[in-house]
Amino acid sequence: MRGRGAGRPGLRSLASAALLGLLLTACQPAAPTAPPQPRQTTTSLEPAAARSALARHLIDEGFTVDRDVGGFRVQSTDGRFMQCDTLLLRPRGRDTKQTRLTRPDQTTTTAAIRIEVAGERTRLSWEPRFVGSYLNRFDNNRFERPCRSSGVFEHLLSTALPN
Repeated sequence: MRGRGAGRPGLRSLASAALLGLLLTACQPAAPTAPPQPRQTTTSLEPAAARSALARHLIDEGFTVDRDVGGFRVQSTDGRFMQCDTLLLRPRGRDTKQTRLTRPDQTTTTAAIRIEVAGERTRLSWEPRFVGSYLNRFDNNRFERPCRSSGVFEHLLSTALPN
């Protein structure tokens, strides 16, 4: 004699399969939303005027700006400049099926910006770095992962100064 529901998948196993499918979908890296962003632009301003105007513009946008040889370094904790993955975490060293999805609770955009003469124009070039800081709530350890550009930072730099 068969028990109740024998031969049919139970509601619990169907729900587990559906949840697993959702988790796997949520953990897939996001597809790039835009083509690679430009990392340089030119302006008709003299280098000193370009440096001053760009520094003011970035400070107005919430960046900290530190002078550097040939340009400056900038930093912001504004998350609009990047897209970070949602990560699926498990406790370390324990044989458990516990998992937890987590998003970064802090983000940092940093860039070295170089300003140099290019013929009769001034060239600005930059190397950005986008980082998300995550907290593993199982062991309260913080870790970082690189994030992708949203394109906002590059647009901000490439439109900050007159052509």
